[in-house]
Parts: sequence; structure tokens; C-alpha cells
Amino acid sequence: MRGVMPAYFADFWGREQEYAAFRSRASATYVRAEDDQGVPETVDDRGRLAALKAPALVLVGRHDFICGVRWAEELHTLIPHSELVIFEHSGHFAHIEEPGLFSETIEQFVATHTPNARRSRFGTPLTYGPLVPKTGETAATRSEHSRSAE
Repeated sequence: MRGVMPAYFADFWGREQEYAAFRSRASATYVRAEDDQGVPETVDDRGRLAALKAPALVLVGRHDFICGVRWAEELHTLIPHSELVIFEHSGHFAHIEEPGLFSETIEQFVATHTPNARRSRFGTPLTYGPLVPKTGETAATRSEHSRSAE
């Protein structure tokens, strides 16, 4: 994992010192599902995504080579009323590469979709009210694509 880690970041080598501790502690486990004959099982739930009723936030880094923009756009298209946010300066680890923007995006999404949430003194949700369907476009300024209820 440590050897391929630079590929997961938008600019690993430009920020190598910043990511050094993360890289030194990283490890990975290979997981593979096989059927009784040892044939790898394919999981493809795309056909079920249209049935989702809860608000969905699809997040992707512009430079993610594993689960990139093409796949995020497909999820966004298949999930009704979803919102897509593309982190322009991130690879696979937007929560590490753009932590402030990532947190702000999540907080805004949760606040938008939990109108009955109690707020802390900092304005962040303490408990979550019922999720409600979105009735129009949100004010998410970072969302490159946002689809409202039709």
C-alpha cells in the first residue's frame, strides 16, 4: 500500500512531508469474494439505486484514479435527488487533501437535509431529525452538479 499510495493523491509529491506520517502508518487488506467454485463474485447494485429515498451525497476527487469522476457521475445519475461534489484538488482522499472543504460539505449537506436538527453552540447538528426529500436545489456552492427533485 505504501508503494502505491502516491497515486491516490492529487499532488502527493508536492505535499510529501505533510502526508509522510499517514503513509508510514498505512496498511491494506486484500478482500476477495468467491463463489463455491472459486470464481470471483461480481457485485453490481446499480439497478437498485433508483429505489433510494434518502438524500444522497456523492463525493469524488477530481484526480481519483480508483473511483473517479466518471463513476461518481454515474452514481449521481442513478440515485434520485442526489448531489455530486467534485473536490478539484483531491485524489481518492479528499478528507485528507481538502479536510476543511470536505467537512464543510458534509456539514452543509446534513444541515440542509435535517431541518429539525438541534444545533450546538457552533451551529453544527447535535441530533438528527427525520430526513426529508429535497424540494429544490441546495445552496451548495461547491457542487459542480446538483439535481433537484423533478
